Amino acid sequence: MFSVDKNIRYAGVVGPGPGYVIKASRMRSGVKSLTPEEKDREFIQIIPEIILGLAQRLEDELGRISYSLLCFQKLTLMLFKTREHVIVLSLEPGTFAKPIFDKVVSLLGPEQ
Repeated sequence: MFSVDKNIRYAGVVGPGPGYVIKASRMRSGVKSLTPEEKDREFIQIIPEIILGLAQRLEDELGRISYSLLCFQKLTLMLFKTREHVIVLSLEPGTFAKPIFDKVVSLLGPEQ
């Protein structure tokens, strides 16, 4: 996943809801998390349900969600669903996310 773009700080994969069990969670080598590890683990399990769960309520009217961004001063979080997982990436602040999303989707295959 980190080969997609040098601005990816973190990559996580969680199973589908409910529960969002963490399947993988990794910081880029040499990059230090900005938050404590305990908070990271709590966040990666909670945020997909909150953000994507709320947004899914609009899918009937607006169509399928491609990805969601949370832009903080110190980093950007990108979340997107595949058929089997939710991918959570943290990016360096100000990183343009669409090219990263396109590259990750091409890595995972078009059926995602």
